[in-house]
Amino acid sequence: MDLTTINKPFGEIGLSLQLELFQYWLTGGKIECLGSSKGSIVAKNPGWYKYYIYRAYKEPEVPASIDWSHVSSGLNYIAMDMDGRWYMYGEKPSQGSRQWLYSEICVNPKNFASFKPGTIKDWTKTLVERPR
Repeated sequence: MDLTTINKPFGEIGLSLQLELFQYWLTGGKIECLGSSKGSIVAKNPGWYKYYIYRAYKEPEVPASIDWSHVSSGLNYIAMDMDGRWYMYGEKPSQGSRQWLYSEICVNPKNFASFKPGTIKDWTKTLVERPR
């Protein structure tokens, strides 16, 4: 089971899932706690109360970014290929089986100090378009 999707109180999820969640926390995973007076919080030391909902905390995905004012107007897209390498494109690339396919120039965005790769792991969701 995906530990980030638990939506039942800790006392209702069954011992095996409780142990899996507890082990996730013991090995450094962050735990989201719902049910306290503070709403949803990331608990440093979960109390494991049976009426609270605990689940693995899912970090928000942040897309890649760059200071576009420093980039040639001929480059309009950034994306990561399946192998983890980043490229900038003039025209919108199409998605291939392992990489973004393009017919125009491509440039490594790591040449720009302002480039930040973001936190999205799935390469098929990394395409970012220059703001208009």
